[in-house]
Amino acid sequence: MLKISKHRFANADNTDGHVACEINAITLKQFEDLIFATLGNRQPERDKAMLLLAFYHALRLSEIIELEWHQINLEKGYIKLKSPNGITTQPLNKQLSYALSALRHNSSSKHIFNTERGNKFTVSGIEKIFKRLGERAGLNISISPELIRTSAGLELARRGFYSIQIRDFMRNKTLSSVSRFELNMN
Repeated sequence: MLKISKHRFANADNTDGHVACEINAITLKQFEDLIFATLGNRQPERDKAMLLLAFYHALRLSEIIELEWHQINLEKGYIKLKSPNGITTQPLNKQLSYALSALRHNSSSKHIFNTERGNKFTVSGIEKIFKRLGERAGLNISISPELIRTSAGLELARRGFYSIQIRDFMRNKTLSSVSRFELNMN
């Protein structure tokens, strides 16, 4: 896990205003381990696509459950997601495009992610998949869609994106919801 420090302006009593904030997240290497862990599952394409979407597009658990095929254009390589300002379009990377293509080939449902019985996933069903993948990857933290989403935000901050860019990408309403991702890069 990463421990992130967040700095604020000095307060009235002239202390430095430093506030330590611990954020649970995984590294890119741990994320790659999760992707590798999908290979032994009964539904590797589905689980890989789920992880890739959760990370590369910072999907919320509810967005994973409700995501439909009409939101994805595999030919042109983009995904359309709801945001506070309407609809946002984000490009798909090649790895995700391949995973979704394999998944699409075997799907007859309007929802992208379905159980083996063809039903739409429940919250607990998705959470179980993420938790099992974390265990299979040998990670010592409980993996969840929210943890993957947080890790995506931290990775954007690490790469130098501004809070407003992270907010827009993650489709959050306020800057305060992503301020925890601000890094003190020395």
